[in-house]
Amino acid sequence: MSIIESYLISLLILIIIFISLRRQIDKSKYDNFLFSSIVILTMIMLVDDYIQIIVDKQPGIIMYLLNNFTLFIMYVGAPLISLLWFDYVDYFFHRDKMRIIKFHKAVVIPLVLYVVLCIISVFINIIFYVDTSNLYTRGAHYWIYLIFSYSFLVVAVVSIIKHKKEIRTSTFYPLLFFVIPPAVGGIFQSIHYGLLLIWPMTMISIFMIFVFVQSHRANTDYLTNLFNKREFDNHVNILSSSKKKRYLLAGLIADIDHFKMINDQYGHPMGDEVLKETAKIFASSFDPNDFVARVGGDEFGVLFTIKSPDQLEKTIQHINENFDAFNLTKKFPFEVRLSMGAEIYNADVYENVTEFVKRLDELMYAHKEL
Repeated sequence: MSIIESYLISLLILIIIFISLRRQIDKSKYDNFLFSSIVILTMIMLVDDYIQIIVDKQPGIIMYLLNNFTLFIMYVGAPLISLLWFDYVDYFFHRDKMRIIKFHKAVVIPLVLYVVLCIISVFINIIFYVDTSNLYTRGAHYWIYLIFSYSFLVVAVVSIIKHKKEIRTSTFYPLLFFVIPPAVGGIFQSIHYGLLLIWPMTMISIFMIFVFVQSHRANTDYLTNLFNKREFDNHVNILSSSKKKRYLLAGLIADIDHFKMINDQYGHPMGDEVLKETAKIFASSFDPNDFVARVGGDEFGVLFTIKSPDQLEKTIQHINENFDAFNLTKKFPFEVRLSMGAEIYNADVYENVTEFVKRLDELMYAHKEL
């Protein structure tokens, strides 16, 4: 496949992804904005890279200026895409836009200095250089570009690995995969001068994340980042149709105490914060691969396996201890407590898992009454 064919195919796929993102119901959400920005910048880089190939070595002042301009875009754009990916990963885990803004304030001075060096490189051999015959070569301090291009990716990888125990395996590997194709392409391109792999490989990463994002949106509650009720029901149906007896399958339904009063007294934004914190604490009480979902307004459900019957009581105790520790932080002007209904699934007692979940709901409301 020729360079132009690979670039055109990559560009076409990115355009399709961008159009799909723009049609999303929640297209105004911040993570959608970050991912769309990555797509747009990658499209710009593909076009820019191809123009640079055409104008390189061509005579004339216009070609010389265009060559320098496209190189400036290339050397500034790559670190920006890396930064946006770090932003996307950080927001995925923390859902905190202000946290990202604080990080940007910390790195803005180094980034500005880097952009200034790119501008100076048009006149002096620093990061890149175009000689009098309009031939592009890497600058004497090309390593500065490599540091800025890969440092944010490295930090993003560290963040993903750090949160591995907090997320599902199906989430961990797609996020980790993003950096691999462009990193491999960048390494080969750095070793073999003239080999053009970074942006087509970045397109592959974007496509894989896009597939993951679409799947994630379909089965995940946006506010809490847990599975949604539809996915919980699907999981219940799958377990119900299973012919295996699951005596050590445990279930738990939990509901936030006095949540309506919290909304009425402190407002719905505070209520949303309570839901997000509750989801974090609740999910952290289980293994990342246990099935934890938000099944109602302030109701959470989980299906998980245990090794022995006494482990169920230990799990409930562990949840309560986690909420005790959180309440000591005084993040809210009130304590967050849960009413819970939990039991071990017994195929001889329940016709299916659906009946079992109904029983969990009854146990939860009985606990709330107490």
